[in-house]
Amino acid sequence: MPQFLRHVRKSKWYRHAGVPWLLPNELQADALGDVSTQDNTLSVWYVDDAATNLDQVLTAIASTRSVPSNLDYVLLDESIITQLGIEVVDDPAATPFPSANNWHRNLVHLTRRKLLDLVAFIAQSPRPRRQSDDLKELLRQARDAGLLDQARVQPTLLAHL
Repeated sequence: MPQFLRHVRKSKWYRHAGVPWLLPNELQADALGDVSTQDNTLSVWYVDDAATNLDQVLTAIASTRSVPSNLDYVLLDESIITQLGIEVVDDPAATPFPSANNWHRNLVHLTRRKLLDLVAFIAQSPRPRRQSDDLKELLRQARDAGLLDQARVQPTLLAHL
């Protein structure tokens, strides 16, 4: 089943020593920053059934950063998005990795209820992490294959490759 990837900050989605006051089954309010909307829209990336485009999507996201750093994300099943009544619209991105830009989508017409239901799902979902060294390698491969528009990559990121 297709999924939608949303970049998150893993440390904001669970209780840890840095937040001793957080009660069980509660989320830090900072986690809501990972689902910040603009015009009632949330940016996500489409990942196909077999996740064959996952590395491309992660490369596109990593290409927009100033340095290669760990990338945490959550994968939202298309069925969950449909069940929550959330509309998905194609909206190509403008990253320095053009071959992946068509995988970008927007979740639109979000309401408070839909967003909070989505947050509840994210809170119970695995949040994988791609290490910075892996992302550097993906970016190097894209650069070496001529797929990375280096003129649009931040110089500080290029310096790490």
